[in-house]
Amino acid sequence: MKQKLLNSFKLRAGMLVALMCTAFTGAWADEDSVELTIGESGYATAYMPYPITFVGAIPQVLPTPVGAWTFDDPENPLAGTGTATLTPAIHGTNGTPNVGKGWLETKENLEAAGIEVLEGGALYVPKGSSLLMNTNNGAEGFDKYTVMFDICSDDMSGYTPLWQNSMADDKDGSLFIKNGQMGLGGSLGYNGNFSVGNWYRVVLVIDTPNKAALYVDGKRISACEHNDSYNKHWKLQGPGAVFFADEDGEEKAIKVTGLRFWDVPFDASQVAMLGTVAEEITPELITLPEATGAWTFEGGTPNGTGTATMTATGGVTANEDGSITIPKADWVEVTTNLSEETLDTYTIMMDVKVPDANVYTALLQPDVTNVKDARLFIHDGKVGVNSGNLFYNGKIEADTWYRLVFVVNNLYGEMYVDGVLVGKGTAQHEGWRLGTGFLLFEDEDGEDNDISTSEVRFWNKALSTAEVALLGTVGMSTPVMAYTGKIAGNYLSLKEVKGTIPAETAVVLKGTPGTYLYKVGGEAAAIEVNDLKGTLEPIEAAGKYVLAKPESEEVGFYPATEGTIAANKAYLEVASGVKGFVFKFGDDATGIEETTLSNSPLKGENIYNLAGQRISKMQKGINIVNGKKILK
Repeated sequence: MKQKLLNSFKLRAGMLVALMCTAFTGAWADEDSVELTIGESGYATAYMPYPITFVGAIPQVLPTPVGAWTFDDPENPLAGTGTATLTPAIHGTNGTPNVGKGWLETKENLEAAGIEVLEGGALYVPKGSSLLMNTNNGAEGFDKYTVMFDICSDDMSGYTPLWQNSMADDKDGSLFIKNGQMGLGGSLGYNGNFSVGNWYRVVLVIDTPNKAALYVDGKRISACEHNDSYNKHWKLQGPGAVFFADEDGEEKAIKVTGLRFWDVPFDASQVAMLGTVAEEITPELITLPEATGAWTFEGGTPNGTGTATMTATGGVTANEDGSITIPKADWVEVTTNLSEETLDTYTIMMDVKVPDANVYTALLQPDVTNVKDARLFIHDGKVGVNSGNLFYNGKIEADTWYRLVFVVNNLYGEMYVDGVLVGKGTAQHEGWRLGTGFLLFEDEDGEDNDISTSEVRFWNKALSTAEVALLGTVGMSTPVMAYTGKIAGNYLSLKEVKGTIPAETAVVLKGTPGTYLYKVGGEAAAIEVNDLKGTLEPIEAAGKYVLAKPESEEVGFYPATEGTIAANKAYLEVASGVKGFVFKFGDDATGIEETTLSNSPLKGENIYNLAGQRISKMQKGINIVNGKKILK
């Protein structure tokens, strides 16, 4: 049975805001895994009585819905879980043309609203009937959320509303089925191809300031950034919304077997985990398959593992950070060394940086003779190609590292940037077929430009959304990384723990916000150099430094004056008197830089000895003054 361990300490009044970065203990049925949650700050702490192996993970464990309904309780079909409630309602127009104001009236039960209960846990909602949702959680509105509809229609001609952000139904609906497609005109557009009589799991994700994404059965069919639609249709101005209502009667009857609402936006991997109406996703530990070929470039030449091989042209140059730069008209070539003569299914990962994200920069050239156009590009600050309905998506900026993953499954393409699905082709494209090899960063008619790469991987299989998420970003091989800490002045120098975290080792966790599942067990030597401490049971927080994010300050460890440190959390206990310990990544605990904390109590010159202790004046030997090593 899972037990939620909350970090409930209080910090200095009026100054510090505690990071409620929760760690979970417990497991699935086989009792061999543990959940770790990263809060919105991107950090958390952990201290477990058993070792944890960071090999394989479910990229996200879904958060608890604010409201969820399955309509299968014969005594009370509207019974649900969470704080939110559904109230049956009828609605209609005001009868005055061009006024655009509707009305909504709640009813005491489903029958009074004309809604029929169907066998097997479903409702039949006729035209003019609806369900009013109130979250009842104290929120006055929502600027980001995720809502899921399990729906079936027997008539997809015309319009059928799914979502209405006005609880009074006094404006146009916010999401529709229209003639067998789904979306919203002027922003998401209408996409997909839906049939009468079939059940679909529809998920709408709204994120600030103006982002929307629409998924059907776990696959994204459209996305946009649109201020007008966000402000008018998607931002919830009240504590809830209305299902299946439109103010001027653009409606058809609909069947519904499930509804869920979360007050957080999901990413693509979380939506994928929802599965379909017919098949929910069963959580299981996910590991990356071994790459057919994987290369880094220390020293300026490809250093590879796997059966595939790579060669580079003579113009490729080495960089000090271990990457290489491929000038315009140069390239690297991969030979698959597989028995298959052609590949219609594969995955290519590229860590890249470009000096100019607006010009055409070729990424993938399947034609090793280079007499055809390349089939994947960076252009106009986006990545993709106008083939296979993939188009250009995402956001690519100059002089910034990105982990690009291109997945081709039976000649259908998907494009990921830093683990997030940004583009999905809806048509097969013969140009993506590979032969016995391919080129990277080259195009036949000069639509290629300077580009740098630090790592490339190739699989002769299509990675799933969850597996791509597990790839993380450049410099982060897994979605969550664990660190031990060494105090150095007013810094906590963090050193990565790779593979397995030993039992009873206090660590700082860093990663994309979300909940992750990791394997319990594994062998690892004890870590001797670690100033972080941990607790297996709640303890008093007063006098200790706890993980926090003060207003206008960096994440770090700051002093608590009262409250409790929850079980399985880490802290610092040191009589230094400094304002706080912010993070410095790397092995050099003495590489101290000048503090970036505002209103710092450290004035004038910041002087430390090599042990990281602050001193009032320079001593004989090596001193660290304002981040620089000075010999006296």
